[in-house]
Amino acid sequence: MRVDEASLRAALADLLPVDADALRIEYALEPGELLVFSASVPDASPTSLTGTFDGTLERDLDRNIARLLALARRDGSLGATELAAAIGMLEDLPGRPFLDRDAVELGGDPDVMGPPRFIEVDGVRTLEFWNASARHAPWRTRLQIHDDGTFSREQTAYTAVKAEGQ
Repeated sequence: MRVDEASLRAALADLLPVDADALRIEYALEPGELLVFSASVPDASPTSLTGTFDGTLERDLDRNIARLLALARRDGSLGATELAAAIGMLEDLPGRPFLDRDAVELGGDPDVMGPPRFIEVDGVRTLEFWNASARHAPWRTRLQIHDDGTFSREQTAYTAVKAEGQ
């Protein structure tokens, strides 16, 4: 089932005290059966939220990650970059996704940071990516994806990763 922006706007209008058409919505993935979004009210106090929508609005980060991983298992087309973009948007309100190669080269530390990738940590497939926002210094996210569909997430500040020498 594909969902559309009009349905998402209607669901958001129930949560935010503004007209649904006044919302600014950004997407982390191409619209399909699951919308990963960041919604805000332009020119208003910092009224924003992130979440996923598949006909039902979800705002809890862990449940949203579970939804994304389920989609990735079913669909098979979400790579490290797409997953990092979606999770990166959900991690930090109002959501400015992961640091990509250009951002690392322009303002990051290429000796420590890198683009999104899958690695193995303790024998478990792990999505590793970097994120940053206007409110927070860069951090690394490692999302261990277990065979049974569960996951564990670890966020580590740039300074701690650099001190580890990784």
